[in-house]
Amino acid sequence: MKIIEKVLNVLNTAIPHDKLLHSFYGNIIFSFSLIILMVVNIFIHMSIQHIFLIALILTTIVAISKEVYDFFNKKKHTPDYKDILYTICMPFIITIIIILILL
Repeated sequence: MKIIEKVLNVLNTAIPHDKLLHSFYGNIIFSFSLIILMVVNIFIHMSIQHIFLIALILTTIVAISKEVYDFFNKKKHTPDYKDILYTICMPFIITIIIILILL
């Protein structure tokens, strides 16, 4: 248990909490997009690469939309381009790996 606590402490000091939340929610959005697209794939047959790319695009659109919202609501929110990068980082890496594996 102490090892997990040490890892979490390192993560908390290395990456700001806000950025970790963006990464977490980016992964959630990406996962839900994949689930929905897999269900749609029953009716409209797409390749796995296309499904992952579409899920990545949807996640990117949500991330950009959130920052645009923050930009126009500066009293309550702080827009930051890094938030977009943290939101789409893991979905991007996963998509690239899937595309390279299935070439």
